[in-house]
Amino acid sequence: MASFAERFREPYAFRAAGVALELEQEPGASLARASLDTGCTVWPSAVALARAALEPAESCAAATAVRGARVVELGAGTGLAGLACAAAGAEAVIMTDLPARLPLLARNAARNGWVRTIGGCAQLGVEPLDWADAEGALAESAALRGADATLLIGADLVHDADQCAPLARCVAALLRAWPRCERVLWAQQPHCALAAAELRGRLEREAGLSFELLREFEGGGRLLLGLSLI
Repeated sequence: MASFAERFREPYAFRAAGVALELEQEPGASLARASLDTGCTVWPSAVALARAALEPAESCAAATAVRGARVVELGAGTGLAGLACAAAGAEAVIMTDLPARLPLLARNAARNGWVRTIGGCAQLGVEPLDWADAEGALAESAALRGADATLLIGADLVHDADQCAPLARCVAALLRAWPRCERVLWAQQPHCALAAAELRGRLEREAGLSFELLREFEGGGRLLLGLSLI
């Protein structure tokens, strides 16, 4: 069994479909105390989302295809899923998270920036996005306003029920800003089944999404596809 330092403090090595990424982790990055900040470490949901993005085009379902997509990642953390999308041929990738987490995200984007070359990704960026103020983030960030996203992705987006309402409002605002965005890929472990169920319900009601289960992965996690019905 890996020690705490090996699991959460040392760089995480990801390998799939001929792509090798090395992700710096920083537990406690956004907290005043030196305790584990799960948003700045790699978890199975991000791995599952990254693997789905890297599936060969001839074998993957259209639902998970990212080649040519304009991708925005919510709650990107270490940036694993977004970087995998860049390697898989996304046209553009913007990874978002809270301001305190952006230095780590930017370092990992720089550390693995070569993925733009193999995937032909024209844009790989990092932007702040607080779910409680999506409208403000769009107003302040030209990159977000002009993202013209066609695919939203996110891994382990909720751990507590109080995160559901602001996130659902955020997604609804983003879909209004990016009318070409018709797909949401969401990987979630069952940390809190009630919170995940509440978020799904809110996204269906408030953001006009209809979800289907694509597959299950390690630890009872689920990869869901949300299609815009608006």
